[in-house]
Amino acid sequence: MAKLYYLVIRVAYIVALVTVIGVDAYGYLAYAQNWYLLLVPLATWGTNELVISRLVALPPSERGQLLATGLALRLALGVACSLAMVIAALCLESSPRLTLLMLLYAPGVLIRSLTSGLSAVFIAHGRSSYWMRISSVFITLEVALVLALAASGADLAVLAVCQCVVWLCSLSVAGLTLRASLPVALGHVRMAVLRNLVIDGATIGAATFLLFLMQPGLLIVYRYLGSDLQSIGTVALVLQIFQVLGQILLIVSNAALPALNPAVGGNERRIQAFCGLVVSGALLIGGATAVVLNYTLPYLLSWFPATQFHPAGLQLASTSWVLVPLLALHGLRLAQVSQRKLRGFLVAAAGGFLATLLFIAAVHYRSGLTPGSLFFAMGAGMATTAALQGLNLKSLAALRDLLPTLPLLLVVAVLPGLCQGYAAVVASLAGAALLLALAYRRFHLQVRVRKVARDVVW
Repeated sequence: MAKLYYLVIRVAYIVALVTVIGVDAYGYLAYAQNWYLLLVPLATWGTNELVISRLVALPPSERGQLLATGLALRLALGVACSLAMVIAALCLESSPRLTLLMLLYAPGVLIRSLTSGLSAVFIAHGRSSYWMRISSVFITLEVALVLALAASGADLAVLAVCQCVVWLCSLSVAGLTLRASLPVALGHVRMAVLRNLVIDGATIGAATFLLFLMQPGLLIVYRYLGSDLQSIGTVALVLQIFQVLGQILLIVSNAALPALNPAVGGNERRIQAFCGLVVSGALLIGGATAVVLNYTLPYLLSWFPATQFHPAGLQLASTSWVLVPLLALHGLRLAQVSQRKLRGFLVAAAGGFLATLLFIAAVHYRSGLTPGSLFFAMGAGMATTAALQGLNLKSLAALRDLLPTLPLLLVVAVLPGLCQGYAAVVASLAGAALLLALAYRRFHLQVRVRKVARDVVW
């Protein structure tokens, strides 16, 4: 419920804020925020996944050393990345208003990096509910304060300062809660542990940074290469929705990391079964959602007078197919991290980023970068990443089980397009219901097979 609450309140917050300040002003705010979001993966350096996956396998006497070393590394990198954002604001940005916003959000890199580190400790100890409660309270507070200030006519700089203050309070409360509720004692920083975190974390950090270049980074790319800079607010709005979904998937997937660790029974057979569920879930659940959004959202928008949300809504509908590779890559990333196939993760992310970059360069050279071509490049990059992840995990064999359903997927995706108006909406809803029923049947059957196999073994 906490995860659902986070998703709902973030979407409601975006809609309310855009209503109050307008799409153009929101584009300014999102642009500055995306700079700090882009640098957070470098500040965390992959230590979230390493702490979550390795803490449960260590004896209690060594856990404090891992936590203390990870915190020291995160603190140093957070300061460096915050300074990098300051330099970028002063040297790269020509707009004084955007420069000021970037400078105000620069401390957020360090704050958010430390906060995500505490959330990783909660998750590693099986107490992710603690973190979700803390984050839910402060997300609500952030939304209430920012919307109240925006409604009173406050400048964007005031909104940025307010958000950073709330983030700092969230970090403080999370630290106090961790100290009071969990048997966590920080040890000494050890150079051997630090060297291990730097080497293994570099792969995860670089791969995650490349993935972020395919989401928050795209708004920065569009700022300098876009053919219609008036639509930067629309691009920011759609990208923000995908970023919220990505954050939810990251939180949900990281909670499963301890169970997939080889030290606690995460063997090859379990990993392959997990990858099969990821691939089928991405195709069936992601496909069902994309079909409904693609055909239903434009029909619903046509019932209302044109507003500043219409361009973003139509763009979201046409880009909804990106949900399929987005779901797949987050699930397969989990399997790669748990099996320590970190180089495979980096290669997949680099391949996806390269595909995105090549497409953007080709389109910009020929006719100029538009919002539609930008989002197509994002989807192509994510699909490339997911395919390379599947090859690395040897999990593409899971597609063989889905071959009988692929024609059905094609029919469900194409049939509503042959209808008009209300009939297209009905056809898309019926097709989505069928795909969700297939997904439920597949997941339910897999759980039953695993239960029977476990009973036979025992």
